[in-house]
Amino acid sequence: KMEEIKQEQVSVLTEVTKTLKGSQASQAFRQVNAIIRHARVPLLRLEHRSSSVTLDVVVGNSLALRNSDLLRVYSEVDVRFAKLGFVVKHWASSSGINDASHGTFSSYALLNMLIFYLQNTSPPVLPRLQQLSTPAHPKVENLVGPWDTYYLSDVEAAKQTLVPANTATAAELLIGFFDFYASFDFYQVLSIRTGTALTAAQCPLLRPTLVTIQDPFDLSHNLTAGVQKLGFAAFQHCLHVARTHFGDFLQSNPAPAAAAVAAPAAVAAADVPTAAATNTAADNAPAHAPA
Repeated sequence: KMEEIKQEQVSVLTEVTKTLKGSQASQAFRQVNAIIRHARVPLLRLEHRSSSVTLDVVVGNSLALRNSDLLRVYSEVDVRFAKLGFVVKHWASSSGINDASHGTFSSYALLNMLIFYLQNTSPPVLPRLQQLSTPAHPKVENLVGPWDTYYLSDVEAAKQTLVPANTATAAELLIGFFDFYASFDFYQVLSIRTGTALTAAQCPLLRPTLVTIQDPFDLSHNLTAGVQKLGFAAFQHCLHVARTHFGDFLQSNPAPAAAAVAAPAAVAAADVPTAAATNTAADNAPAHAPA
């Protein structure tokens, strides 16, 4: 049954590619590669020509709509999340660690990591939207298939839970992100649903892997199931390089902190890890998270 659904999705995406090639939209967008059939949900990746922003087109994936809207609410709760999301994705892409099809991290996984970090700063920058409710917005189950996709969507109500406010600059938070994950215990499961690190035993529907990030809605979906040993080692190496470079920059340039947020490509170019450079680290990385 699932294979039939996938075939139907691929068929629709094939028609989209044909329509795109014969329309004016092809002047604004280009197809990055062939339809990605092996993804959890088949997708078509496009790139906006003038901005180089990529977007994925999928069919019949209602959970993806809820995932996207959850990100929207988080970005409206605090604009620093949106800014940092762009920088982290640019840093990861420039460093060659932002391609799930090649054993590294998807953009969505990276954004979940960023949200999780911002939920655990002191004081928090972002709330735990799936745990919040108010008298005006009670927690009501919102099922998509078997999964409850509830979250507090009232931005102002969510903001009011963030007392006291975190006043760190985006640049300081960026360095905090690198520092947080440079020393993070990846034997734990990351969950922005709870906003806490979980044990494998607390996630019975999830198969733990080298890095385990639980989807906020589909509790059986590990967002980083495809991260390979070498890709994880490269990710850790990039974290340490970025933390060192940005930390040195802020110490010598405390006033123009915003410039640190605008310079991820320079840091990536300073020391981009390659397979050869990270072989030793990969050999020392844990093969899997403990059950």
